[in-house]
Amino acid sequence: MNNSQFEWLKQGRGLHPKLSWSFATDAPLRHFQLARESGDLLAADESGGLHRLDRRGQVVALSRGYQNLRALAWSDSGNVGVAAIGESRLCLFDRTLEVEWITKFPDEILAVAIEPFGNFIAVALANGHNLIYTVRKKRLREFVTVRPLSHLQFLATERTLIGAAEYGLVCCHQLNGTHLWSEKVMSNIGDISATGDGGRIFVAGFTIGVPVFDKHGESVGSYLVEGSPNRLASSYRMYRFAVSTVEGHLYWLDNEGNIVWACEVPEDVAQLQCSAQGNGFVCGFHSGRIIRLDWG
Repeated sequence: MNNSQFEWLKQGRGLHPKLSWSFATDAPLRHFQLARESGDLLAADESGGLHRLDRRGQVVALSRGYQNLRALAWSDSGNVGVAAIGESRLCLFDRTLEVEWITKFPDEILAVAIEPFGNFIAVALANGHNLIYTVRKKRLREFVTVRPLSHLQFLATERTLIGAAEYGLVCCHQLNGTHLWSEKVMSNIGDISATGDGGRIFVAGFTIGVPVFDKHGESVGSYLVEGSPNRLASSYRMYRFAVSTVEGHLYWLDNEGNIVWACEVPEDVAQLQCSAQGNGFVCGFHSGRIIRLDWG
């Protein structure tokens, strides 16, 4: 690893992180997902490569068969994942990245999520229909939202699904499809992230900072950072969260929104994933470079 290319990490303000590892995919980054329990990380690139990295950033599994991957989800247990391939195909794979089944949908897949223990899958379609499956491919429920959901996340402590549409809708449904609540956000939404129990739900609102909701959909304030937030990730408990902005800033914040560390990044951030304990996060850049930063 050539640490000279990461000198920018020392240019920020606050408590500087340790660069634990760095990895580069063979082509520009599509998606990556961190398993909060096992510590494994999946990284998909535009060439169709899908890598599974261990806690040290070492490749332990690799497949070249994931061309045109559009969405990716990986269980916290690190034993099963799903990927949207092309516009409307969904495949389920195991930890060796071998495909177990493939199914096709009648409309474009916008987002996918997998329950933390790897038992259930959620799929959001462009027509506003959202479907819940078991990992054995059994269809359980379907519900419709007023706007197509482009972001999905299961909570860990209860069978609840958080969703968001790009144009300002945040909602919550039970696994059986029952609507619990929905709220409007006066901004386009770039990303969402929830703590394990849903006690805090963070929304990257391009023009309004980071609004925060509780598990009942009540607003509990917002965090303001310099620039337009587009990507974020929170720890399992309300301890730390990371935010990037369109203007090229990267922030590591505590539970009160105070800046622990901030810097300017040398390239566009594609995605962020926070460790369960909140001692660090993984940052992926569009170029394919992925880095793990830790504190303490």
